Amino acid sequence: MFRYLLIFLSLTTWAQSPFVKKSVQIDTASDSLKVHLLSDLCYEYRFVSQDSAILFGQQALELAEELDYQGGVAQACNDLGIIYADQAESDEALSLYNRALSIRKLQNDTMRMAAIYNKIGIVYQVLGKLDSAITYQFRSLDLYEAKQYDFGISYALNNIAIIFSNRGDFENSVNYHLRALSIRKQLNDTRGMAASTVNLGNNLKSLGKLDSAIIMYESAIPLLEDLQAQNHLAATYNNLASLYLDQNNLAEAEENLVKSLDIRKQINDVKGMISSLQILANLQLENKQFTAAKKTLDEGYQLATANHLYSSIANITLAYIDWARATGQFEKGFEMALSHIQYKDSVTNENTQKTISELQTKYETEKKEQQIALQQAEIAEQKAVNTQNIVIIIALLLAVIALTVILLLARSRSRKKQALIRQELEIALKEAQIEAAISSQEKERSRFAKDLHDGFGQMISILNLNLKSLKEDYSNRDEVYEQSASVLDEMYAELKGICFNLMPQSLIQNGVVSAVNEFAARVNLTGKIAVETDFFGLEKRLSDVQEISFYRITQEWVNNILKYSDADKVTIQITRDENEITLMIEDNGAGFDLDSLKSGKGNGWRNMNSRANLIKGELEVDTHLGMRGSTLIVNAPVVKEKLKAEEPAYS
Repeated sequence: MFRYLLIFLSLTTWAQSPFVKKSVQIDTASDSLKVHLLSDLCYEYRFVSQDSAILFGQQALELAEELDYQGGVAQACNDLGIIYADQAESDEALSLYNRALSIRKLQNDTMRMAAIYNKIGIVYQVLGKLDSAITYQFRSLDLYEAKQYDFGISYALNNIAIIFSNRGDFENSVNYHLRALSIRKQLNDTRGMAASTVNLGNNLKSLGKLDSAIIMYESAIPLLEDLQAQNHLAATYNNLASLYLDQNNLAEAEENLVKSLDIRKQINDVKGMISSLQILANLQLENKQFTAAKKTLDEGYQLATANHLYSSIANITLAYIDWARATGQFEKGFEMALSHIQYKDSVTNENTQKTISELQTKYETEKKEQQIALQQAEIAEQKAVNTQNIVIIIALLLAVIALTVILLLARSRSRKKQALIRQELEIALKEAQIEAAISSQEKERSRFAKDLHDGFGQMISILNLNLKSLKEDYSNRDEVYEQSASVLDEMYAELKGICFNLMPQSLIQNGVVSAVNEFAARVNLTGKIAVETDFFGLEKRLSDVQEISFYRITQEWVNNILKYSDADKVTIQITRDENEITLMIEDNGAGFDLDSLKSGKGNGWRNMNSRANLIKGELEVDTHLGMRGSTLIVNAPVVKEKLKAEEPAYS
């Protein structure tokens, strides 16, 4: 299993590295320690060789599975998930994180659960699924707060703030960044303080609060200097320069730009240097320092062309055009305008197009002054042509107006037709839902009648025969009594089962948590499959419609798993936060074709969708052929309780 470790022993350049030391330790370590050493190597190779990191992680996972060492399995899945997340393989990362999470839940390892929730939230953020991302970050925050782990709390708050910023909700983002910054100051977490302060500056800038943004950026500078974070320090100086430029404070803008440029030259940040040079050139043009601006633009243009940064070339050529217009260097301006067109497929800015046209006209005028006399002779001839062109243009305009009217009428007609089609589809959908509900009711009635007939019919016949036998022979009354009592017990058990299927008393009396737990216990009694349940935020009961809908969807989906899947484990989770209730059912069975389920003849899929629609919820299923495990998710809004008006008291 560890034959690949010999590779490292042959690499003399790494002889003293911690990687090789851990590799050597593996040969003499106990089995469980080997798992942790391999997982450590997986994580530590993250920034050295991701292929090697994955190899170590897979070896750790295989050994942990072979030893049935669940803690090792969870750690290996966690570290492998980080590597796959780095490689933007989100599905693989989420699968590994969720496997690690299920083990940590069984171990009740709250701190590691919080860390995994954090990582899952980051993956969803990268995927652009911001609702899921913020849900998992809040779960992480709740667990860290329960443990009063300030370091974890600050990073969960920071991630929540970033998600709000991605949503464009900068006010909320600022509030969460301030909470994170307060904790990080108490912890003296310099790196975290720097990140929060810069993020606050970015959000305040987006809100148009420029003075506050400047204060934040300036507060971040000494922190970044302590950390020697040169890239971020240069970017912060650049941001400050932009803000001062917006405030027309040219002196401060230039001072910060020079600082940014010096740092970027030291670390050879070519793109950053070009950005700073372009802003500096604009500032110099504002100050009418045309010679300095030309020198700055030349430096930026040479850097961009040497490094084949075409978008930067296009931006700098636009700045050249401004310089040429200000200095009257029309030939140079026209040359740069052509260069701009070469490096940018189209120029959408109308003002830029106008400037290019003006420069071209002036340039050609300067070169052809000697031809003016000849052109004046041609003007007279051109006037006649222009008159004819005007007539043609008027005719074309009338044709365009007529065509526009026709198109508008056709568009209006098309919209009405689409609205009618949409209305017909909605009616058809409602009819299908009604049909599914009626069909479901008839199916339930039929099954109920069959249960009564097959179960109670036979037992009543037996009871009747027992009672009749007393007429013929009264001496065996004790035996008849015992048999009749046994039959009555069976009838009671049968009746109790039928009643549970129709409407569990636990659902009516105690709510969906009690009913789902009772249902899971009944399924577990079969011994064929293990059903686990997990509930968050359900201390208060849901509305009647929500409880019945979530219970029936759970009952239908688990019954489908029992019928068609080879799963041996099912997890049912219902969580509620401030705005949303989520039902998630996961199994480890074989995946299936979801389209086949949707287009099937049975009513199960339609019934579940009808239940979800009834509570204004959305139903999603994650599965496909060839994958292991399926997931059903239902998200529904929380029903806000209406406050009753207080009635006046009477004495």
